[in-house]
Amino acid sequence: MTEEQLIEQARQGDQGAFERLIQPYDERIMALIMSFVRNRNDAQDVYQEVFLRVWMNLPRFRAESSFFTWLYRIAVNRCLSLCEQRGRRDKLHAQPREDSEEDGDWLDRVTGGQDDRQEREREEKLERIWEQASGLNPRQQLVINLRYRHGMKLKEIAEILEIPEGTVKILTFRAVRKIRQQLEEAAS
Repeated sequence: MTEEQLIEQARQGDQGAFERLIQPYDERIMALIMSFVRNRNDAQDVYQEVFLRVWMNLPRFRAESSFFTWLYRIAVNRCLSLCEQRGRRDKLHAQPREDSEEDGDWLDRVTGGQDDRQEREREEKLERIWEQASGLNPRQQLVINLRYRHGMKLKEIAEILEIPEGTVKILTFRAVRKIRQQLEEAAS
């Protein structure tokens, strides 16, 4: 059955179709939420809220974007709302400008590895990187998570966040630069 058919059946109240529709995105949504909440019980509550909102708003889904993008947008908005409720909402108004992409390339290089020893080093580096990423503002955390944990392209992130692709580049650049600086300061 196609995604469109599952959407239509779910709109008609078929819970089985809804479960089949969201199943491919289940773990990815939980991983996104966990990257913000970091507490399994709270994450499960947010997860339930997200899918309840998807279920309730499915009749209004207009397919102007893919179901995946729409679903992620709901999850992202809920995560950002949670940050706002906790008083940590980012007030950033990034304007796209030309910046070096060297820092983004740096993150890709740092996370590379070949043999077991390199793999262990890579895991240790990643752990330090994600530890530093937890100190970023919520929008930067979100962009870094979507880009590097979920492997999304800049265009997909822009669609989900409903911001220009250039703004996504700036957020990514600044987040990576900040992580890199913090790691260098910790090493010295």
